[in-house]
Amino acid sequence: MKSIFKYTLLCCVLAAAFVSCGKEKDSPDGPPSISRVATSINHAANISSGDMNQWILIIGTNLKLTQSVFFSDLEVPRENIYASDTLVSVRIPRKVPAEVTNTVKVVTKAGEASYNFILNTPPFVVKGLRNEHTLAGDTLEIMGDFFDLYFTAEGTAVSFTGGVTAPVAALAAEYIKVVVPAGAEMGPVTVQGPAPLNSTFSTNSSWYLDTRNMIIVHPVVAPATGMVSSHPDFPKNPGLMMVKQGAYSAWGWDAFFTSYINWPAGAMGANKTNYVMKFEMNTKLAITKGDIIFNIADYYYRWPYNYFGKPLDTKGKWETITLPLDIASHPTDNYAWFGWLYSDGESRESNFAISNFRVVPKN
Repeated sequence: MKSIFKYTLLCCVLAAAFVSCGKEKDSPDGPPSISRVATSINHAANISSGDMNQWILIIGTNLKLTQSVFFSDLEVPRENIYASDTLVSVRIPRKVPAEVTNTVKVVTKAGEASYNFILNTPPFVVKGLRNEHTLAGDTLEIMGDFFDLYFTAEGTAVSFTGGVTAPVAALAAEYIKVVVPAGAEMGPVTVQGPAPLNSTFSTNSSWYLDTRNMIIVHPVVAPATGMVSSHPDFPKNPGLMMVKQGAYSAWGWDAFFTSYINWPAGAMGANKTNYVMKFEMNTKLAITKGDIIFNIADYYYRWPYNYFGKPLDTKGKWETITLPLDIASHPTDNYAWFGWLYSDGESRESNFAISNFRVVPKN
């Protein structure tokens, strides 16, 4: 009986010792400190800034019981924090801080430590309206980058010239979509985001319903049908359009569209670099080879299909195309000859429509 009692007492003492050791192991030795920040790939490479979604190492002492990590006022989710006594592996949030302090802060049970560290936040980029002549009631797409960092679908308002507004229908990093309300007039579109960032912009280089400096004037010499107001293959056209359908044989001379144009006086001479040519285009077949040749005042300029770095394909929808005028000469007066033609060694089928030729300021 005594032996059983002694054995039980020994077990209790050992258990108490293990519990005591465990508590001592899990207790902080003192407040945390940060000596440097490094990349997760190379621990010896110190860094003073980091990008969104980047994994980094916070190196210091007394870090094993890290409870939270902040970049400026952004708290890192717990699942993106891994700590030991001398370092914390953490993933920088993909968010924009409302209050920028340019610090990283570690919080433990024994205190907190901060270190100078810059969070690289890319600015949002506005590329313009995908189709500047989207009809009322249809979805207008504002193209850009990093919109989702600064705007949210709820709380963001879109305003049109004419005083009408509309809520955001869809939002992602590369676009903001909105249904065009009745009463929207020609001019820039303005987007106002919610607090706390209160981000805002206007599409000053891409006007909705832009009809400034429309350059096509009658008579249209080719095609014989002239500009058509409707076509079964190209619905929802933004205005009178030229339709090109059919085959082209290599090394032919196919002047499929010619007309006289009114060239804006402000776009002549050196000022032409401040202007662009725009038109709406709808391709049923992607333009993947050959050139479209512009004839402006008897000067010929090739517009290769890969001018944009990829085949020209609007996938059966109307899109606004922008070409810089520094690729072409300007007419010597504001009444000139204008044409599009094929003349190269690539046979191909064409099926596209174009509308609303105009020359407008870049901004």
